[in-house]
Amino acid sequence: MKLRNLTLATTVILLPSPAYAQYFECEACPAGTWNNGNYESCQKCAAGTFAYVGASSCTNCLTTGVASCSSTTGKATSCKSGFGFLFSGACSQCSAGTYSSGGTGSCYPCSSGYYSNAGASSCTKCPVGKYSTGGASSCTNCLTTGVASCSSTTGKATS
Repeated sequence: MKLRNLTLATTVILLPSPAYAQYFECEACPAGTWNNGNYESCQKCAAGTFAYVGASSCTNCLTTGVASCSSTTGKATSCKSGFGFLFSGACSQCSAGTYSSGGTGSCYPCSSGYYSNAGASSCTKCPVGKYSTGGASSCTNCLTTGVASCSSTTGKATS
């Protein structure tokens, strides 16, 4: 007769088959683990997945922008580049004029003289002859025409 392990909190009881489990009050697997119904043990969820208490499988939690997530709640613990971390445990794509290198940081506005598209991991310097103010999604032609160069942050002639 083959004996099977039944986990009850911290006690393991050897049972001759799963059929005997009906005589015992089993404890549900804790959050972050799952059991496929074999009554032998709780399995830890793989990275990028989570499970609530008593789950029979793990669920993917690597949704758009999420780099890593909690195996017990499914909430984001870090974000991909171009996404800002929200304290609610989610990631939000950075809007145009902002950037994020990922992790648990927010989306930050681009500095004057730089711009970005939505979802940017960094800001791009305005080309010669153009300028931008902070948080810009594009650069604008310099204010003064017929000059060799202008300030990339104010648009005023520099020569």
